[in-house]
Amino acid sequence: MSVLVILWAVGLTLQPDEMADSRAQCLVCHSGPGLTYADPDTLVRNLSVAAEAVFADWNAHRDVSCVECHLDLADPTDPRVAATGHVPDPIVPANELEQAIAKKRGPGSLAALRGCGECHPEQRDGWQRSIHARAIVESRVTGPGSAAPPTCVECHGAHEIRMGSDPQSPVSLHHSPALCMGCHADQRIVGTFQTSVHGQKHSLTGLDREVGVAVCASCHGAHEILGAGDPGSRLSLGIG
Repeated sequence: MSVLVILWAVGLTLQPDEMADSRAQCLVCHSGPGLTYADPDTLVRNLSVAAEAVFADWNAHRDVSCVECHLDLADPTDPRVAATGHVPDPIVPANELEQAIAKKRGPGSLAALRGCGECHPEQRDGWQRSIHARAIVESRVTGPGSAAPPTCVECHGAHEIRMGSDPQSPVSLHHSPALCMGCHADQRIVGTFQTSVHGQKHSLTGLDREVGVAVCASCHGAHEILGAGDPGSRLSLGIG
């Protein structure tokens, strides 16, 4: 049974006065396990969301409604919505980078980049100038998958987003080396860090004893990460 049929069956429609907090309505369907959608152009997408995580105190977006991020959802006054529940408007790539994201990471990652950028424009703009963004355009990856360089959700997550200061966050000081090494698994990179004074100190620290430990982002930056040979990189010999 398609997602749209399910939504129609339960009478789930987003009315204009309910846009402020659509979470309870959305979770009527999306909190169910195993809810998927087969995108004909990309892959099967998991549409299930853990309700307890959405409202958890640690969730950085616990006060943000679904439609504030899911900008691709159609206007609830659209007559199609009354007939089917909700109709996502197609995400139309606006430039070469967005075309590459949609093709190699999927429309969900493109939608996330736009949604995240509404509240985090500085981080979005920095990422768009980064080596990760350039690598997506230049990558030879032909379809969505983990081999493509990361966008917002690949590092921060989608619905279970924690503050960077949260020790349990994947981008926290304690966990960020493992996050980076998920892609940069080359032994030269991993070994160099692990055997360095920084890596050895990191391996000896716990979640409550991390002050002063330099990890990947401490030197490379977080969003606007540039190649070491780039004159604007924090690692460039011309900096400082």
